[in-house]
Amino acid sequence: MARAAKKVPPEVQLQFEPVSAMHEAEDFVSVAEFWTIMNGRFTISDIDWDDDQITASYIETVTDPTYKKDLIAEPGYALTEAREAFHRELLEAISRRSDDMSGGYPFVFDATDDAFLTLTDNKDRLLQAQAYFWLSFFRLLESSHAVVSINDDGRNAFAKAFEKAFEMACCHALAVRGNGPVWYLGSSRSVDDLIGRLGEVCAFVGNGKLKDKKELEKFMANSNDGGVDVLCVYAPAGKVTNGSNAFLLGATVQKSSRKNKIMTNDNMDDFANLFSERPLLPFHGVLAIPFDSEEAEAQRCRERDCIYLPHPEMLRHIGIDVSEPNAASNLRHVRRQLNSLTANFISLVVVATNGGFIPMKVA
Repeated sequence: MARAAKKVPPEVQLQFEPVSAMHEAEDFVSVAEFWTIMNGRFTISDIDWDDDQITASYIETVTDPTYKKDLIAEPGYALTEAREAFHRELLEAISRRSDDMSGGYPFVFDATDDAFLTLTDNKDRLLQAQAYFWLSFFRLLESSHAVVSINDDGRNAFAKAFEKAFEMACCHALAVRGNGPVWYLGSSRSVDDLIGRLGEVCAFVGNGKLKDKKELEKFMANSNDGGVDVLCVYAPAGKVTNGSNAFLLGATVQKSSRKNKIMTNDNMDDFANLFSERPLLPFHGVLAIPFDSEEAEAQRCRERDCIYLPHPEMLRHIGIDVSEPNAASNLRHVRRQLNSLTANFISLVVVATNGGFIPMKVA
């Protein structure tokens, strides 16, 4: 009998568009970051321009009618001005991102050097750098500006990988927010795997007892994560104290209708049904999303005493180094998982050039 052909992973085809408008600077930072991840550096000379469009876009931003008339009369000079203005906008956008990440921006930028973006050589920040890459590229693909195009198979492959990458990014963010070790429950493959990980939590806390699998209600017996993606125990100085608690995080990449994604008391009670003796820790819910904050959603989280981690808060926490020793130790496994996921995804990526497509690899 002939063997079935091995399924070939879908190719992720990317096509980056030339810079054509001044308002694209924020999105183009993500493009520069992508190329820096691939090549280790990004230079001013790497920018591909649509000269006519960027010139027209720049002239539209000029409010002085006399100066605008001069620029229209001297298109060569206007193009030079447009490129310099875009470069300034780009550097300001990079500076904002660095500030947003509490100083933990994984790139080094120098406005005086042609190689204005280079990759940090701090290997201890690998998890943070890769978590940032996934969030940055996700935002680029979600942008309303046509800066990059991706084929359907590639978009589906990215969406599938990003779900897991975002959960792993949440592991670091929650370790910082909760100041303690984290357990990545979202990667559990079965309820047996889940029970094993929660056994580690009980051992760390020093109390709590899990039910046998046969004692679980049917909906929990068929669950691989108990409805919780990441669990963190607040343990200052590595010790569980009377003030310790457990943070139960749910991560979602769903764009809208997220009301049922908020970690409520009912959700946490369902999770507690995994235990015959619940750990002696208060549970606090956390909702993490890769989108900007929505006031209505933030209010719903406040009403349910659920911590809200939208994109800006995620970036801020990812930019902070984990100092608690147990948390740093637990994150090593997550770092390996994310490194593997990132390498596997990049191996599928090809970028359009004049001569076809060229494959990508991480610098």
